Amino acid sequence: MATRPLGVEVPGVAMALRRPGAWTVLARFCRKKPLGAIGGLIMVVMFLTAVFAGQLATHDPIATDAG
Repeated sequence: MATRPLGVEVPGVAMALRRPGAWTVLARFCRKKPLGAIGGLIMVVMFLTAVFAGQLATHDPIATDAG
């Protein structure tokens, strides 16, 4: 039976097995599913609004100046 010794790399195989980057995956997702990308963007904006709510709302919503 013909066997190949372990540890021998075939040229070009490492490049073919490389995973695409995060930006490439994100761009491909946006092209294939634009509504999903828009929905994800809305969710990110809502999350960031909730995280920075204290800095965005500088006035107390309960306090009134009836005075």
